[in-house]
Amino acid sequence: VERGVESESRLKERFLTLQTEVRKVAGVPEGEVSLLQLLVARLQSALYVDEAIPQLELDNEPIDVDQLNNYEVLHRARYYVDRGELDQAVRYLHLLKGPSGKVASDWIRDVVVYLETRQAAELVQRITEYRMYSLCRYYVVRGELDQAVRYLHLLKGPSGKVASDWIRDVVVYLETRQAAELVQRITEYRMYSLCRYYVVRGELDQA
Repeated sequence: VERGVESESRLKERFLTLQTEVRKVAGVPEGEVSLLQLLVARLQSALYVDEAIPQLELDNEPIDVDQLNNYEVLHRARYYVDRGELDQAVRYLHLLKGPSGKVASDWIRDVVVYLETRQAAELVQRITEYRMYSLCRYYVVRGELDQAVRYLHLLKGPSGKVASDWIRDVVVYLETRQAAELVQRITEYRMYSLCRYYVVRGELDQA
């Protein structure tokens, strides 16, 4: 049964379990292994102490990734998972050798699906926003600010926040204009009423 796309929070939770499982076999070499090698690897996983990641590496300075062992790869993947940079975590996990890579394969696949889905959703969002801005500009040029505001109200996230001040100012302007037009219509109605009154009385000069 195919699963749906998992959320980032769920993938992070799964990584905690994955980290434990990968660490258990991190010292197991590729190919056939003996029971003794498995026991040694299990002991090594319990005794291995993770070292701090060099600052130069965190600053994206070039490093020889082939020199990283499975424990170091896993430690770096955890660093980026904690920071929500799942794409970086996947890049490191692809370096796992032996059984560790197989243990991590399902999680890697699910993260790739999540990242591709998120990327597609962001692309759709950008296209939608572009269309909204195009429609908004069209109505602004035509002087139909009320229509422009209706479309901008549909924007979400940072784009909606960027547009919020302009929307607010336009709404104030439209409400002020509407009030002024109402006052104008009332004034005109009163003038017409007075004019009719004087016409009926035959006082055309007053009308």
